[in-house]
Order: sequence, then C-alpha cells, then structure tokens
Amino acid sequence: MTVMDSMKDLNKEEIAESVTALVSTGNGAILDRNDLLLLQSFLIRLIQRNIQSSEDTSVLLSSIVTGLCDALLQVQPFHVSVMSLQCINIILHKQPRTINQWHIDRIMTVIATSASRHPSPTDYTSKQSGLEYLALCRVLSTILAFHRKRLGGRYHLILPVVRSLLRPLFVPYRVDSLVSPRIYAATQASAYSRLLLQIADPALSSVTNQSRKKRKHQDLNDATKVAKSMAGQHLHYLIMTYCDCQLKGRLTQEVREKLRPGLWAVLDVIPQEVMRVMNEAMDKAGRGVWKGLYEEWRRDGHGGGRSG
Repeated sequence: MTVMDSMKDLNKEEIAESVTALVSTGNGAILDRNDLLLLQSFLIRLIQRNIQSSEDTSVLLSSIVTGLCDALLQVQPFHVSVMSLQCINIILHKQPRTINQWHIDRIMTVIATSASRHPSPTDYTSKQSGLEYLALCRVLSTILAFHRKRLGGRYHLILPVVRSLLRPLFVPYRVDSLVSPRIYAATQASAYSRLLLQIADPALSSVTNQSRKKRKHQDLNDATKVAKSMAGQHLHYLIMTYCDCQLKGRLTQEVREKLRPGLWAVLDVIPQEVMRVMNEAMDKAGRGVWKGLYEEWRRDGHGGGRSG
C-alpha cells in the first residue's frame, strides 16, 4: 500500500495534524524519509483538489516551509535534503499566496548555505551532490519566476546565493582528501546558466503584475528595462567571483560551454563604467582572467562599442 493509498480515508484535519507533528520535529533535527513522503503526498493531494489557500491552510503551509528551512540549515541525509527542497518548491509554485517576505529570505539563506557545504565522502557521493545542486537551482528558479517582486532590488540576498552556486562548478586545483569531490557536469552548468538568464534577462511575467491583463506595452518594456538595469548595477560582483574561482580552479570544457549563455547575459547588462570600476578593483591576476573573459565575450558578438 502506498502512502497515497493510506491517506485516502483521512480528512483534511487529520492530515494537517500529521503534517504539523512532522514539521514540529524539523527544528535542526534529522527528518524522516517516510514522513517526507507523507508530506509530499499531502501537498500533491492539496494541488489535485485545487484547494485554495484558506487561512488555516495558509498557516499550515507556512509552518511547513519554516520547519523544512530550519531542518535544511543543518546537514541532512541526501534523500531527505532533496525531498525537502521538492516540498518547498511545490509550495512556492502551487501555493504562492502562502509565501511571505520572511519565507523568501529564509529559503535564500538555505540555498546559499547548502550550496556552500563541502560534505565528506561518507555523507554524499559526487553524484548525490550534483542532484542536490539541481534541486537547489529549481527552488531558486521558482522564486525568480513567481516571487521575483519580493526580491526586488535586494541583491544582498541574490548575490550570495548565485555566488555560492557558482563556486562548486569549478574543479579546485587543491583537493581536500576529507571532502567529497564535486565534479559537476553539463547538466548542473546548464541549470545555473538558466538562472543567470532569469536574473539578467527576466521574463515579463516575473517583473510585472500578472493580475493586470491590460498593461500598456510601454509599461511592460519599462518594467523589463528597470529589472535589467538593476541587475547590471550589481552583477559585476558575480563576475569578480568568477575570476577569483578561475584562479583557484578550472572549468571542464562542457561546463564552460554551458555557462556561456548565462555569463554573456550577465555581461550584456553591466554598463561600461561599471566594468571599468570592476577592472580597477581587481588585482593583476584577476584582471588577467577578466581580460580573457571579456575578449571571449566580444568575439562572440557582444558588447559592440564597448571597451573593457
């Protein structure tokens, strides 16, 4: 009998009681995989029934997100971590009205913390680390698609996350024997590149009020221009991190190729004067890496009329 089958005779209150019990144990504790299966089934059932976010349901979903975030700030077993991220993603996507600013801040902290960890080989295999990385990217992608207005211009939240997700894509020159090697492939690089595209070249739906059907075309264009301009004033810090990572490690050829669309989108929105300031802020080694990246970007047909 599946978890879903076992829930068919439970009413909403009974399910809520079980889920609340699960979440109450999540404050820094190791969550149970079977409990998470129950939680996923509850969320799927909620969606299938198209239950709108009543006050009691919103409170319950809010407590679920809070409990899962608290648990994920501690090291969790691989399957527990991925399933918890999947649950958070379901709520972000399917029940967005239950998400408030505090939730977004907390989830962004979880992503940055999880991406920065260096698990030992006994905790995660390299393959498992790669799968968790993809789950983290999916959650951030959902935030950018459905909750971007809650981020607004708060790049102090966005930058730590995208920088933390960038670093694991590099193969370090020095490897700690106590740390599980994380050699990510094209799949992870593609997921990260798509995130950069969402940030630097956002879809109209993510930066405008979707409830207003009759927005003027000019208003829509202005909203996109504002989002790109704001990104361009901050994303040079990501490029500086990229240059620093290049000095400490290397990208495999397939990872480098998959990263290009996202990196080029980022460079496309950074103003010339900001590039100059960035160049001056780097040391000699960093400027050498930046020069090579800039020239490659120009060779690909970008940045016409600019000089780095």
